[in-house]
Amino acid sequence: MVWLNEEVLEVLREWKAMKPESEYLFITLQDNPINPRYVREMVKRKGKQAGINKDLHPHMLRRSFATGLYREGKNLRLVQKALGHSSIQVTEIYTAYSR
Repeated sequence: MVWLNEEVLEVLREWKAMKPESEYLFITLQDNPINPRYVREMVKRKGKQAGINKDLHPHMLRRSFATGLYREGKNLRLVQKALGHSSIQVTEIYTAYSR
């Protein structure tokens, strides 16, 4: 599940219309589906380009999203729902360092 506003949804519809023959929404420049390895390499590359000198990985984006959402609203149940966790204890782990 992904939370999108109408503006982002419209941009994604326009993007998809540019490649109607592909069953995938996100593809490489060679029209291949994006795989986990590609995403890991892209996050690392973009981090370096931004001057971030850490070993970045995609899961850090998920944790950052959870932390930001929690800091904004202090609603652990909302964060749990957004992340799709069945257990509130798992969500607490994600937000423990932001309290």
